[in-house]
Amino acid sequence: PENDRKFIVFETSLKELFRVCRKCHAPCESVSKVSGTLLKVQTLCVNSHCLLWKSQPILHGKPAGSVLLSAAILFTGTSPTSVLRVFKHINVQVFGARTFFNYQRGYLLPAINRIWQQQQDELFGELVGHEVDLAGDGRYDSPGFCAKYMTYSLHAAQAKKILHFEQVQVGECAEAKSSTAMEKHGFIKCLEKVKGQGLKVASVTTDRHVQVTKYMRTEEPTIRHYFDGWHISKGIKKKLAAQTKRAGCGVLEVWIQPASNHLFWCAALCDGNQDLLVDMWRSIQAHVTNIHEGHPGLYTHCAHDDLGDRQWLVPGSRAHDKFLEVTTAPRLLKDIRQLAPSTHTFSLESFHSVLIGFAPKSVSFSPNGMRARTQLAILHFNENANNPQAITADGLPQWKISYPKSKKGMAVARPKQAGPSYNYVDLLLKETTNCCKMWRSFKVAFAANPSTAPPPMSHSFPRPSKNELVAARRSRFAKSTKSTTL
Repeated sequence: PENDRKFIVFETSLKELFRVCRKCHAPCESVSKVSGTLLKVQTLCVNSHCLLWKSQPILHGKPAGSVLLSAAILFTGTSPTSVLRVFKHINVQVFGARTFFNYQRGYLLPAINRIWQQQQDELFGELVGHEVDLAGDGRYDSPGFCAKYMTYSLHAAQAKKILHFEQVQVGECAEAKSSTAMEKHGFIKCLEKVKGQGLKVASVTTDRHVQVTKYMRTEEPTIRHYFDGWHISKGIKKKLAAQTKRAGCGVLEVWIQPASNHLFWCAALCDGNQDLLVDMWRSIQAHVTNIHEGHPGLYTHCAHDDLGDRQWLVPGSRAHDKFLEVTTAPRLLKDIRQLAPSTHTFSLESFHSVLIGFAPKSVSFSPNGMRARTQLAILHFNENANNPQAITADGLPQWKISYPKSKKGMAVARPKQAGPSYNYVDLLLKETTNCCKMWRSFKVAFAANPSTAPPPMSHSFPRPSKNELVAARRSRFAKSTKSTTL
């Protein structure tokens, strides 16, 4: 039924089809009954011919339209409340929000989890026996330090796909009592899962999370731990931009982007030599003063040609001193030794952009709903991760112009990817049909798929009755009113 075309039919137009009997063409009366998206029309003519017509097929005891509409709402990552409100505004007969969540809990969530498990097992099978370079990053469900969920994802560089994720709910265990502690807990669970599948983890690239860094240093010394260059570069650019606002330091503005470029250049050419990497980075301290030879350490002179006239910094000036203060900070020099040579977390940033379309931070979800929407985002991201660049009719690669926030209004050209595919949705719809076949009622489906989500934090506190809360609220306002009148 998912391949059949569907139409919006007005009731007045539909009733014209039931004015006469299909057998004897005599006038007849019709009685309509609506159940969700299903319309049943029973007709009876003067010759006692009775006909029962249904607007859609029945899918293993469920109206096919209700099943497919519920699936389409969830599989596209849209809000059920908004979609159902659209139908309500134009008086299209559909089910309510409670029915949607029954379909979601009984059939849609199990279907999503089954397809995700199948594809994840296939991905694990492809990588078994090979060394894998992983990149990891966490994403909170809300800004600030009041997040309820933290989703930690691991990206496999060799496959260019999301390999695994863990959803951590604040307060679910002693290790995740606060939002700041959830990222380390999610990272550990992800790494244990990957290692438990028999994969050989060669390296892990993350941001400079202090707890994750200590864990890798003490518990996983055999796995190379790198820091993502984008996060380090972002910190350097932010600190240099702050210094430009000081008196006499405005000239630092022209050296912010070159410093970022130099960082990535050092990581690409140091060939894993940490001492060389640090010496290459420190060479920028003399480079900005137009000194390109006699650098201390392993990197003694710059590799570029004559650069011509530039806004060089004057040695000993305030601008140069502030530049040195940022670029030679002990914490920075220590972290640069772990700068990732090739693996970066920008693919995870792209995945987070996809995830926010399925699970916006402005909307609250149940634990199972949040997990399912994360799985949907991964299915979509993995299917389109290796999309080629779009081609024009003349066979030339297509490009698009964008204005990223980090470029401060500057335009950049980026490859235009071919349009996304949604083959995973076909798999999900087929699996949903199978779930409806296995479990003919919501009660049976609920029993077959019990929730494994941790209870919310409010369950650990006493729950007063509504009457007590209302009385307390009234008395509080009464006291405030009495005090103001006096």
